[in-house]
Amino acid sequence: MAGDSIEALLDRVGFRIGLPVEVIASTIDSSGRPNAAPMGIVRVDRLLLVMRPYKETRTCSNLLETRVATLNVTSDVKLFFATAFKVGRVEELFEERYEGAPPLKGVDAFVRVVLERVEDEGGRVAAYLRPIEVRILRPWPRAVSRCDAALIEAMIHATRVRVFLERGDYGRVEELRGLIRHYYRLVERICPRKPYLEIMRRLAEFSGTSI
Repeated sequence: MAGDSIEALLDRVGFRIGLPVEVIASTIDSSGRPNAAPMGIVRVDRLLLVMRPYKETRTCSNLLETRVATLNVTSDVKLFFATAFKVGRVEELFEERYEGAPPLKGVDAFVRVVLERVEDEGGRVAAYLRPIEVRILRPWPRAVSRCDAALIEAMIHATRVRVFLERGDYGRVEELRGLIRHYYRLVERICPRKPYLEIMRRLAEFSGTSI
């Protein structure tokens, strides 16, 4: 990996052109206070990524304010859950003594990016990001689990429930809750052990989804 180009390293960590991937984005405000939240990312060109945060999120405001972020690559669903719903002492999840937006502890890799341009998309912005560093910390392969995928998908829907509740779009809220129920039943059936079903129960609680 030493000497590999940023383009080659993006390929290695799974950022293939046109493929949506889920990461945890670390950002900072002008005072240096960090925030982390799960975000979908698409690589749109050799050296250009895009994410589309909702305008009312801290991820969006921090990114527009400081124009830097770190995209944490991990399959740890507990880390996705903790950063999505700010469970526990989230500030303890960040690496210390790191300039800019700090990476999270224990991730497999991270990509440091700078904001290149922004496009308004109504309730969201399209933030185009230029990678300046890719660091792979744990290059070993890991088998894919349907349980991980189901939890991450449900988490995405659960975080959107809050946005659409604030907007008064109750039809969309119920649609999202229906999807959460679907993934709850899947997890209940195929992976009822910790931490999967336990996290699904908390997702249902956070999103107000009756099971």
